[in-house]
Amino acid sequence: MFEHLGYIPETTLRKKSKSKVYVSFLMAALAVFTFSFSINRGPSLVAQEYVNPAAQIVADDVQRNLAVDNPRFPVFSFIIKTNLPGIELSNLKVKVNGVYDVNLLKDLKLYHQGVQLGTISEVGTGGSLYFDIDGYQLPAGDNLFSFILSTGQATKVGNILEFNFQDQSSVILSYQGHPFTPNGQWPIVGSLTSVVEHGSIAAYNNIYNTELLIVDSVPRLVGNFSLANKGEIADLYSLTVGYRELSDNKLDNEKFVLLYNEQTVAKGSLDVKENKIVFKFEKSFVISNASDSKFELHALSLPTGVFEFYLQDISALGFVSGKNLSLEDQLQLSYVDVVDYYPEFSLGELETKLSDGWNELYDLNIQARGSDDIKLHKLSWSLGSIGTSIEEVELWINNQQYMADLTISGEDLIVKTDWEDPLDVSRLGTNLKLLVKVSESQPGSKLSVYLLTDEIKLSEVLDSNILWSLGEQFYSGYKLPQLPLGPSVLSY
Repeated sequence: MFEHLGYIPETTLRKKSKSKVYVSFLMAALAVFTFSFSINRGPSLVAQEYVNPAAQIVADDVQRNLAVDNPRFPVFSFIIKTNLPGIELSNLKVKVNGVYDVNLLKDLKLYHQGVQLGTISEVGTGGSLYFDIDGYQLPAGDNLFSFILSTGQATKVGNILEFNFQDQSSVILSYQGHPFTPNGQWPIVGSLTSVVEHGSIAAYNNIYNTELLIVDSVPRLVGNFSLANKGEIADLYSLTVGYRELSDNKLDNEKFVLLYNEQTVAKGSLDVKENKIVFKFEKSFVISNASDSKFELHALSLPTGVFEFYLQDISALGFVSGKNLSLEDQLQLSYVDVVDYYPEFSLGELETKLSDGWNELYDLNIQARGSDDIKLHKLSWSLGSIGTSIEEVELWINNQQYMADLTISGEDLIVKTDWEDPLDVSRLGTNLKLLVKVSESQPGSKLSVYLLTDEIKLSEVLDSNILWSLGEQFYSGYKLPQLPLGPSVLSY
């Protein structure tokens, strides 16, 4: 009964010797059938997930000034964000509005990641520019494109150029032969460039709260500002800071320094008759028109009293125009209340890992400056909780549990500490730790906290978030230096 499978008993083979060829053929056929069957059982096709191509276009919309004799100048830039490699830029059309000579457009070049990509293939009616791209492949990620204008005789003072993409037909992409358009807020209006006779310099304050409280006879920051140069590169030769004395004490022999990138670049010369501090650079300081230059003004010492500092003027020379440049407008830097005492706040080493049970959530150091009699009456924290339950809160002072009235109230989980007996703040430093016991944490759970400060001056100081005193005089956290501090975040 096995003969149909090529199996023949030995006794049968002896009787049917003529069947040996037939048996061999059947065995070979069975082997081929078995091999074929084993191959067919294996996977013949691996499924691959198809990723849809996607892109987004974002254009800058800043206003620029261009000095008339600038040889090369960026006038417009945009980014095409792609989600995978192999996407091609097939068509690009840019509309240019404004007041200009049409011959100016022939000097416009397109760059991708700093490399020239193409030139204008056609200038249409109404200032439409068409670029011959011819399927330029883009890498995945942010692709930065820039229009660089090589200025020539066609550039005139008063020219205005505004760039934009009018509709979805302005930028055409393709992937594996299939065209598509990037996402964007159409029409996409870009930057506006004005051609001016020479560059200009403006100043911006980098301090959020310009009312500062500092201790006397200690080096302190009294100004943090940026100089923004527009139109052309300039060489900065001097900088003048003015001041006003708003109390009885006067500046006399105080010293000031100007820092750039945490390095001293100029020392101040105090002119008490003109109420100004002049900083002269030993060598010219180059101010780029591509990024802002950030400076810090430090007083090595100040007498007690109230002083106002403002950036009065600068002296610079335009690299292209050869014109002397000054400050567009004076900039108020700070109102400085110089005292001989205050508490200084700083963060310790913060934990980042959250676990069920007790967690050290906040590590705060407070140091008394100028007096041994500074006391702390109240602190307030804002506590945030995601995916975990808060059971208890404790306060530890100098690594020992401290009995304090801790209350958690409101939807924002405001934690307040009130001491009947105020906490003495040491000159060497007093350490406070906020501990929180949590449960039911799970992946994705977070616990965060930050110290609440007093950003405005309250009529009733006892209602403040931070309350401290010296003798019988009470103060809020308003104007305390080094505040606000960063948050603490624990993640499960």
